[in-house]
Amino acid sequence: MARSGDPERAFGGAERFIDSPHGAGRDGFSLPRPARALWHGARLQRELQIMDPVFRRILSAVDFDPNSLGALDFAAKLARHNHARVFLLHVIPTPLEPGNVPPYTDVYLGEENRAQELSRIARRHLEKIEHEVMVRSGDPATCILDAAEEVSAELIVLAAYRSTGHPRRFIGSVAATIVGEAQCAVLTVRPSWHGAIDTVGAQMTKDPVTIGPQATLAEAYEAMKRGRFHMIPVVENDRLVGLVTDRDVRSRIGELEQTLVRSVMAEAVITVTPGTSIRQAARTMVECEIGGMPVIENGRVIGVITTTDALKALLR
Repeated sequence: MARSGDPERAFGGAERFIDSPHGAGRDGFSLPRPARALWHGARLQRELQIMDPVFRRILSAVDFDPNSLGALDFAAKLARHNHARVFLLHVIPTPLEPGNVPPYTDVYLGEENRAQELSRIARRHLEKIEHEVMVRSGDPATCILDAAEEVSAELIVLAAYRSTGHPRRFIGSVAATIVGEAQCAVLTVRPSWHGAIDTVGAQMTKDPVTIGPQATLAEAYEAMKRGRFHMIPVVENDRLVGLVTDRDVRSRIGELEQTLVRSVMAEAVITVTPGTSIRQAARTMVECEIGGMPVIENGRVIGVITTTDALKALLR
């Protein structure tokens, strides 16, 4: 089926057609091989019920923003369902061209730092899933296609971005190329699948590191240093009871082994819910002169939002 005009508009109109290595599409069309698929997140479950494909090797491309992390969560669900291995890929676009810079990414950050960040993302989003992290430099579409061939991927998962005035943006911009040239199935996940991106829940760090009130400041310091963050929620019996920061640690240098978290933690903690808007969260942090807040749902700590998270979201 050929369509002319804007590729994304054409794809939107063609999303009811699925190319599958299992045979004809659900409307009875005979489809070419190798199979190419454009699956939109909102329709994936229905298509899975019809086709029931099995993907053992999934390539998920991320650029550290909430949309691509939402797509990664979708890839994780598929991986758990299929007992699959996930290849987590980040591409540093070079040469840098207008509209070709991944959102929220420091283009001067080296590959080693990107790999470390990718590993942290993998620990949060791919728990108990076999995975491998990959960092490449070059044209995003080319790197994604090459990586898919290199690892023999059976499915590529990409975030689909709504138009923001730039007709082509990193993963969102290269989706047309990937769908047209990939030698395997391609899944694009719309932002609407994983919720509003302007809320704390979409921007926060999920399942943050916590510490108990009976732990020592030495343990708190090691956790902060290992995770490269500046605060840790203090939790007892699954309930937030305080917050300890790097400032608390610095105030007791030389006494870390002897000082319990309980003795220095702040007990009156400012918190937000996952449904709080990013603007409101940013305003609260500025007015209260704090660097971050625990995110609470049903009395439990489910995340942490920081000024950096809010700034990245507001600069989108």
